[in-house]
Amino acid sequence: YGGYVYPNSNGSYPPKLLTGPGVSNEIPEGKFVALGDNSANSLDSRYWGYVPEKSVIGKAIFIYYPFTKRWGLAE
Repeated sequence: YGGYVYPNSNGSYPPKLLTGPGVSNEIPEGKFVALGDNSANSLDSRYWGYVPEKSVIGKAIFIYYPFTKRWGLAE
């Protein structure tokens, strides 16, 4: 695995979505990419594909980790 994502045989997610370091992708308009915080073991957009904008029903209000200058209320 090594941090790379390989498309599965049934094509359930875009084959070029986050395939490796240095690979750029254009996210289609009206879509989002969701990433888990445990990249080696997360079922996120690398597995499920893009998230349609209509599926986003809220917004972050607080960032609780990591404890850096980003910690606190989300802007």
